[in-house]
Amino acid sequence: MSAQDQALNTKYNATKIPRTETDSKCRLCQQLDETIDHIISACPTEEYLKRHDKVSAQIHINICKEIGVQLDKKRWYEHVPNSVVTNQGGKVTILWNKQVQTDRTIPNNKSEIIIRDNEKGKCVLIDVAITGHRNVIKKEAEKILKYQDLTIEIQRMWNVKQNKGDTSNNWSDWDHFQIIQKMRERHNRKP
Repeated sequence: MSAQDQALNTKYNATKIPRTETDSKCRLCQQLDETIDHIISACPTEEYLKRHDKVSAQIHINICKEIGVQLDKKRWYEHVPNSVVTNQGGKVTILWNKQVQTDRTIPNNKSEIIIRDNEKGKCVLIDVAITGHRNVIKKEAEKILKYQDLTIEIQRMWNVKQNKGDTSNNWSDWDHFQIIQKMRERHNRKP
């Protein structure tokens, strides 16, 4: 509970509550105030990137398992994603940190995971963000804006159709929600 209440002993708290510190800047990056949210989700250090990459790899291996991709490693923490994998029969392709070649130059043409269902003509972009609970909506909006041009280009180039009545530019009703639900169920079964 103390982490959620921002009551852990950070430099920021030490400048405000007991007033034992005068500098509230982060010990690692020296850029922003050292708050719990900053440490877990905003500090541009190796530790943040390691957490981010581990979460992305776990999502990748779970998606691969769900769609029937043969994997070398069974455990998520040993999994090193290949840049392109396809399930048996070539119906679904998963791109990992791979730039999408587009006809026009767009600034953000590489999402962490792109799932392309060649048979159904659907596609899902997944870009992971490790964020505190206060920034979830902000991060989601940033990601939607960041990949808006890529979404439009993929729709055009790969002949992916936007759902009728969908104005959010969230262009897939693919079964990724079922995949995430199965991941949750598996996780909840473990002791």
